[in-house]
Amino acid sequence: MKTQVAFKIRTAAPEDCRLLWEWANDPAVRAGAFSSDPIPWERHLDWFKGKQADPNCTLYILMDGQGHPLGQVRFDRQPDGSAETDISIARDYRGRGMGTQALGLACESFRESGKARRIVAFIKPENLASIRIFERAGFSNRGKKWVSQQEAVFMNLDLEDQGTKVQAEMMQVILDALRGLKDDMGQELRIEVSPATVLYGTGSDLDSLALIQLLIDVEKRISERYGPAVTLTDEKVLTREDSPLHTVSSLAQYLATWVMRPT
Repeated sequence: MKTQVAFKIRTAAPEDCRLLWEWANDPAVRAGAFSSDPIPWERHLDWFKGKQADPNCTLYILMDGQGHPLGQVRFDRQPDGSAETDISIARDYRGRGMGTQALGLACESFRESGKARRIVAFIKPENLASIRIFERAGFSNRGKKWVSQQEAVFMNLDLEDQGTKVQAEMMQVILDALRGLKDDMGQELRIEVSPATVLYGTGSDLDSLALIQLLIDVEKRISERYGPAVTLTDEKVLTREDSPLHTVSSLAQYLATWVMRPT
C-alpha cells in the first residue's frame, strides 16, 4: 500500500535556495537530468535569482502535513502557450508513491493560475519511474523528441481538454461544499479549504459526521447539475485501500471520471 500524505504547497521563497541546490545535486536527480554534471553553488545561485525574478516561472515547494519540505515542481511558461514542468522528490520521501499525488496537486494549482494552455515534460526514456508518475497524473505520452541532443519522451497535459475542465468543475463543487460546511460549523471546524485538504484518513480534521455531511452535500450538488446522483457514502467507497476520498484533489478526479463515464 502506498503512503497517503497530506500535502501542502507554497511558492518558493529566497530561503529555499540552498535546499533546492541540495536536491538538484542529488545523484538520482542528476542521473535523470539531460545535463548530469554537478551544479556549482554560484551557478545555482544565479539560476535561482533569475527564476525568482522571471514572471514566466512558477516554482512550488511541496510539504507534508507537518510542513517538512519533500519536493519541488517548477513550471516555465513557453512562447507557444505551454509550460514545461520539472519535478523532484527529496531522497527520504521516494518510493512511497508520493510523486503522482504531488505532481497532480502542483498541476492543479498551476492550472488555476491560468498561465498556460497545456503542461509538457521531457523525460529520459530509461527513466521509467518518472514516466509512470506523469502518466498516472493524467499526462499523455506523445512519443519521442530530441532535447539537448538527447532522445526524450514527450509528455503532455492539455489544460483545456474536456476531462480537465470537468475535473476543475468537480474541484469547485467540493471546495464550495467544504466552505459551506466550515461556515455551518464555525469555530468547531478549523480546516484549510484547498485542493490539498485531507478529507478522510490520516491528517484529516473532519470527524465521521462532518465527513458524511460534506459528502451528502457534494452528492446533492452533483445530482442537481448532472442528473442521477453519485454515491460517495457507500461503504465500498469509504473503505477502499486507495480511497478517492482522501483529499479534495483525489475526490475531484474520482468525480470527473464518474461524470464522464459512458452511459
